[in-house]
Amino acid sequence: MTTIRVGVAAECIAALSPLARRLHQTILHHFAISGRPPLMAALNTDKPLRELHDRDVIQLDDTGEILAAYPFSAIPTPHTVAIADGPTVYAMCAIDALGIAAMLGRDITVHSVDPQSGDSITVIIRGGQAEWIPEDAVVLVGSTAPADEDCCHVPAAQICCGVINFFAGTRTASAWLKRHVSVRAVIVDPVKALQMGKDLFGPLLSDSESGAPIRHRPAVAR
Repeated sequence: MTTIRVGVAAECIAALSPLARRLHQTILHHFAISGRPPLMAALNTDKPLRELHDRDVIQLDDTGEILAAYPFSAIPTPHTVAIADGPTVYAMCAIDALGIAAMLGRDITVHSVDPQSGDSITVIIRGGQAEWIPEDAVVLVGSTAPADEDCCHVPAAQICCGVINFFAGTRTASAWLKRHVSVRAVIVDPVKALQMGKDLFGPLLSDSESGAPIRHRPAVAR
């Protein structure tokens, strides 16, 4: 059975210091409110930011600014997510895009494109229920890392996010895989893909003690 690493590993979140955990939630809230990451200078902290980066919870560029805080991307990707009563954001991959609804407790509309056919893909999530257009759309979940390679210390952005895409159906997903023989991947149906997003990102903005979601606390202004 193919095991593929996706998103933020639960063990990475569990291992964070309390200060890094709070900073992580602040960053996620800032993305959710503004569509952008906070500037490093505005955060006024370095050590917990570096901790988040080293555990692949976020990704920093060479200047220390935030490039990504899974599920959000600070730079354009093929996956845009319109948050109800909020901004439109970029997601790191298809599963990340689907997980934003559960993480925020908000309705979303995802727009993406099939990298094989160029067909548009739309997923509308309302009250936790998803409508997929086209209804035969699927998600390819995979990695460019060899099966025998220890990829635990390689950022997901480098080995997974470029592979985890929406496809109009199994035909185009299979055709894409045939063109990319070095990729290890599985084709995931809409129900499983949505559940993966919920499982990965649903807990990220929850109170660690009560499990209750923390809704849009004020974030550091950019």
